[in-house]
Amino acid sequence: MIAANVSREVESTREPIVSQARANPLKITAVRRYFARKFPGWTIMDRRGCDTILEIFTIEGGPTGQVFTVKVARNFLDDYKPEEIELKLEQWQVGDSVRVSGLWSILITSNGLQSIDDRG
Repeated sequence: MIAANVSREVESTREPIVSQARANPLKITAVRRYFARKFPGWTIMDRRGCDTILEIFTIEGGPTGQVFTVKVARNFLDDYKPEEIELKLEQWQVGDSVRVSGLWSILITSNGLQSIDDRG
């Protein structure tokens, strides 16, 4: 009896494990749709980050062939429904932030967005 209680206590103190599976495809599609609206005619590609906690979007195009990288944290995708994702990205003005980010990547989490220098 005591061992069972200890086991439950240990289990309840573990951090939640992020699924190794790719994020919900409907949520990834919502992000792609947002970028397609903000960058019409540009190429938008996405891939899962090697650590599975990021979906990485590459936006390429424009008159000079610019390339922007946006990293979307799994917690952001998990915390919002597909129909809420585009609205949240619009509220946070992600498209405008991407356009002025230059060589820096944009990281989107449930807490908002930030620029990150991951050039090495």
